Amino acid sequence: MSGLLVENADFVVGEKVLRDASVYIEDGKILWVGKGEVPSGIEKIDARKCAVLPALVNAHTHLPETVLRGLCDDHNLQEWLNDYIWPAENKLKAEDARIAALLGCAELIHNGIGFFVDQYFYAKEIAESAVTAGIKALLCPSVFDNCPEGKGIENQFAIARNFVQEWQGKHERIFTGIGPHAPYTVSDEYLTRIAEFAGARGLHIHIHLSETEWENTESQRKFGETPAERLHRIGLLGEKTLLAHCVHLSQKDVKLIASAKSTILHCPQSNLKLSSGIAKVESFRNSINVLVGTDGNASNNNLDVLEELRTACMLQKYLFGPEAMPLSSAFRMISSNAGLLGCSYRGLIAPGMPADLAVLPLSKSHLQPVHDIHSNIIYSANGTDMRDLIVDGKVVMRDYKIVAFDERRVIEEAGRVAERILEKK
Repeated sequence: MSGLLVENADFVVGEKVLRDASVYIEDGKILWVGKGEVPSGIEKIDARKCAVLPALVNAHTHLPETVLRGLCDDHNLQEWLNDYIWPAENKLKAEDARIAALLGCAELIHNGIGFFVDQYFYAKEIAESAVTAGIKALLCPSVFDNCPEGKGIENQFAIARNFVQEWQGKHERIFTGIGPHAPYTVSDEYLTRIAEFAGARGLHIHIHLSETEWENTESQRKFGETPAERLHRIGLLGEKTLLAHCVHLSQKDVKLIASAKSTILHCPQSNLKLSSGIAKVESFRNSINVLVGTDGNASNNNLDVLEELRTACMLQKYLFGPEAMPLSSAFRMISSNAGLLGCSYRGLIAPGMPADLAVLPLSKSHLQPVHDIHSNIIYSANGTDMRDLIVDGKVVMRDYKIVAFDERRVIEEAGRVAERILEKK
């Protein structure tokens, strides 16, 4: 038995907010919340003048893009991808991706994120980095033509299948899916084959959808249907389908997605920065499960999911009025809504739940006073205010210091990778 007590928190933010409470953990699970007896000699974390939150989720990332941070600004999505990002990614090697992903894990940890959902190539290296870092991940290796890892789409599909076969069910913190990049980069043939493979293995499918008006226009021109209608026709929409962005959905699209019980991954800052538009989340969040992600560092340019959620809330209030995106409902989009994905992350602080916790000190001036703790979390806090992170009952960060690896060395190595990628020759 291994025990850990997170004690004397000012606030414990579960389904109900508790005051002056502790959380006791044994063998990776929460045993009780509130007050209770604990064995002598166990490890303790003092959470006095702190809030204890569920470890947060970042629901859409491309983690190795850390080394592309700031590479391209002030362009739309197609220019950004074709002229800058894809050429740079073609220089990325497997070992580069491992280092870049570990740098991304460090950034996630400092932002209190214990679970992330990723769609990128070099999934094996991302998995190894997540294991090293001690956090949870749902990894959906990208499949598209001219992918830097596999070059041709058939080879990339084989790489994705091999990753699933190697990693599915093999590690308690790593979960597998598959990631056809987008309807405009993957043909009907391969979307169908991916859907069949995912169905046979019980996998999540992670795909970008209706991110821009251009994508919708091209889909109508080539297929006479919206991207969502096309996925529905192919049979790719379903309970395990994760749809990133969904900025430009018709009412029919929303009905198809809701009927299929698919999940939408909302990334407002990336959509704003690339001038893609604003997803009307408030109009469908009560009928569709919605999670918030940051997108990759190349288009955001950070992994701070609290900042992302704050942006999401403010945009919906602008579109729909001040009562849109109420506090507790909004917080679920970076916590308990991810429990519906079926991974070991639940985003809840309650007996029997996985012990995934973040400790947020409240003593800084920008976090005082506390009239409503959800308001302080969403509208006042920064992700890097987090002091401690616990995943499956294990301390991943303590007193702002990452436990499992040398962060400074990783930063230096990632800097060298970035310099080589940006070399002209």
